[in-house]
Amino acid sequence: ATLRHMMIEARHDIRVFEAVTSPFLVAREAENCLMLGIMSSLGGRADSTNTRTGAAPLLISVMEDSKTVGAALMTPPYNLVVSRMPENAARALAKWTVNEKISPAGVIGPSEPAEWFADAWREHTLGDAHVDMREFIYSAHAVADVPRAPGALRPATPNDADTIVGW
Repeated sequence: ATLRHMMIEARHDIRVFEAVTSPFLVAREAENCLMLGIMSSLGGRADSTNTRTGAAPLLISVMEDSKTVGAALMTPPYNLVVSRMPENAARALAKWTVNEKISPAGVIGPSEPAEWFADAWREHTLGDAHVDMREFIYSAHAVADVPRAPGALRPATPNDADTIVGW
């Protein structure tokens, strides 16, 4: 795969980053819930510097032929969070972080892009990279229509004390 049309863009304004990456990330919302949550916590402010550490977040869009194919976000001192992206994009992102002298403590994301990033980072730095923990996300795509249980809500009374205490 060629890197000729791959572009790694560091964004300095969370609002611009959201505009460029949100449609891509929301398409796989469950998988990108961590990154979307961090973006939300940054509050849509132009200055999203961590008030505790003084560090600005690293907001990266990965573009191929003007199309978003990946995203990454890091709020130092925490790990780099990556989205699903093609292998050449993950490797280009790793090379970019090395060239920019960015050394993430770790990488979190879907297995393949996280491993591709770590492999490429290791190749460029001769550093160590290993899987520390594997995690996964559950996603509900449908909810079963089940019959309602009999009964109704009511305020508790003193007669319910034994049942309530048992809980």
